[in-house]
Amino acid sequence: MRLIRFRPKPTAGGGGAAAPDISAVAYGANVGSSYNGAAWAAIDAVNLTLTLTLTKPAIVVVMLSGSIAFSSAGGQISGGFDFSIDGGRVGDSVNGLRTINNPNGQDIPTTIMYAAALAAGAHTILPMWAITFGSGRVYLDSPGRPTLFAMALGG
Repeated sequence: MRLIRFRPKPTAGGGGAAAPDISAVAYGANVGSSYNGAAWAAIDAVNLTLTLTLTKPAIVVVMLSGSIAFSSAGGQISGGFDFSIDGGRVGDSVNGLRTINNPNGQDIPTTIMYAAALAAGAHTILPMWAITFGSGRVYLDSPGRPTLFAMALGG
């Protein structure tokens, strides 16, 4: 793992820049959330939803982290993962931001990130998923709870 440090940009008065405008985190309550549809749906609309209220326009970095597993009736299956910001998906119309191909039963630790320029005001962020190839079920589960994180970097 590589650590990335953000250093504040110096201001005219010699001090550092202001701290990020806002950050938020949400954890999926239920280990083992699953889905078997081809239509895009929220992973966990109750627990994995963030609402950010920005006081000024900002770049918002969103991250979903969890472990992905699949089950199918014998064959390859693919799951697409995406984010919805204010009701609109941000990724490709078919595959989302990331597609994960998986033979039956393997857990794959997964992190998906996205950065968006958002205006001042309230914004709702949801992670989404769909079966993009094959038939079966996709799981977001152990070894820990899925985590959704967002941080606004001041403009």
